[in-house]
Amino acid sequence: MEKLYVICGILALGLIVAFVFILSLSSKLNKMKKEQKKLEDEMGNESIEKLLIKSISKQENILQEISKIKFDIENLEEKQKHCFDKVEIVRYPASSEIGPKLSYSVGLTNEVDDALIITGLHYRQGLQVYYKQVKEGVPEIELSEEEKSVVRRNKADYVMGKK
Repeated sequence: MEKLYVICGILALGLIVAFVFILSLSSKLNKMKKEQKKLEDEMGNESIEKLLIKSISKQENILQEISKIKFDIENLEEKQKHCFDKVEIVRYPASSEIGPKLSYSVGLTNEVDDALIITGLHYRQGLQVYYKQVKEGVPEIELSEEEKSVVRRNKADYVMGKK
């Protein structure tokens, strides 16, 4: 008879443990159902598969746009190399007759060593203005010392103090 009581006690204890375990699982299941309901409400009752397909499609579109933006940036960087982005001005007397420094040379340069030099020479009779071009570091017409200094000052070595 004692064995029967022991077996019934063990079974009762097992039922209590199983009941507690079932209550715990039921609580977790209810919590998951609430979370699932929230997720479905936010997603507009769409299936996860459809949402994944939409997400992958959006990601592919974003990657295509990033690729296009990179291409555009590379093109702009290449174009920018040919844009005049450095300016230097030197004033000097055109001749020993005129004391003040009324003559000038303006140099516009870019990264590929192209330059446009505008020079204005002031004499007693008036002002004479002309320009010279430099392509890839080679002037089409010989430059004066002042014009050379305008182009030299715009080079990166001069800016960095290396002269």
